[in-house]
Amino acid sequence: MRECSMYPILILFGVLPWLRIDADFYQVPIPIISCKSGFLSEMNKTVIKLINPLMCNRLLLWHLNRRGIKTGAWVMNHSHEFRTADDYGFDCIMTDYPSRFVEYELERKKNVGQM
Repeated sequence: MRECSMYPILILFGVLPWLRIDADFYQVPIPIISCKSGFLSEMNKTVIKLINPLMCNRLLLWHLNRRGIKTGAWVMNHSHEFRTADDYGFDCIMTDYPSRFVEYELERKKNVGQM
């Protein structure tokens, strides 16, 4: 896990492509979703807004995917959270409510089919 926490920093400095990665899965929470709860102070919300672009960097997710490393976001429990994880490009979503995710996926596929 500690190694995975370095990936966002390594991709930021352009070093990750030249390093060996032993992990086969990168899983993180999406920090910005935590800001929507009423439990965080304004200071914590500011810190989260600063680290969110690092942890959920699309270049990082793309790079890891190209190297065969699956990416996952946790814990997403509502359709807007599923959409956020999908927009970032995560391979999988961990949820406490699989039936909600199935409903989201069916609706998403229906909307894609209409385009």
